[in-house]
Amino acid sequence: MDRTSIRAWRRIQKKRVWRNRLRFIFRAYCSVYVQDPDGGRREAESWKELRKVKFCQVYRTTGHPCSCERCTGERYNRVYHKNETRRVISEQLEC
Repeated sequence: MDRTSIRAWRRIQKKRVWRNRLRFIFRAYCSVYVQDPDGGRREAESWKELRKVKFCQVYRTTGHPCSCERCTGERYNRVYHKNETRRVISEQLEC
């Protein structure tokens, strides 16, 4: 495979992922507002309008807009999970 074809494939995949993220954002939020050329705000009619919105540009490279707990969601803590499992097993053995 040629290097340029690999680069092109990566570029296509990057655009595909970004497009899917924009579709997800459009479906997840009940109303997404975009800026009109005359300065007003209106609801976006399709996910394609989100390509020009500034806050959606961050989704090109990452799935999360920032690293706060609200945006990234719950993180899996293996140590807590192991301790919790150990506690449950010891409680069941004592009974």
